[in-house]
Amino acid sequence: MESLGINLQQIIFQLINFTILLVILKKFLYKPVVEFVAKQKKQDADYQKLSQDIQNQKSFFESADAEQKAELKKLYNETLEKAKKEASQMVEQAKENAREEGKRILNEYTTEARQSRDAFMSEAKKDIYDYAVKISETVIASSLTEEQKNKLMKLAVERLNDAQR
Repeated sequence: MESLGINLQQIIFQLINFTILLVILKKFLYKPVVEFVAKQKKQDADYQKLSQDIQNQKSFFESADAEQKAELKKLYNETLEKAKKEASQMVEQAKENAREEGKRILNEYTTEARQSRDAFMSEAKKDIYDYAVKISETVIASSLTEEQKNKLMKLAVERLNDAQR
């Protein structure tokens, strides 16, 4: 695989990261969205029931006599207006809740994505550094004579001593 330029460890690491990301997204994004949709469906069902109740009242009103019709029509209109106001308030409240939940979820996942990216970049930099050191050691070890290696070691020790002062 390495002769093809494929690093199996890195592929496995990427698959693990992707799987972790999917699990996190499922837990924190998919479930809240599904719950929100279920809540919306329940509110829609309540609104439909309310609408059906209004329709039932309307048919009852039509069967009443003339005096009762006028009074019942007034009651019907009041009930209808009240139901419309309640439905409108419910819809506005649901919209506001959805906006707030969306902002919260977006902020949460943006933060998580940044943290994941930073962790990945830190790990990648460390891996690159380690590989560069190993390659440098190999190249230096194979191409220097014993005398050059000793001079290089002395120079490195001197620089380390200077850096510690």
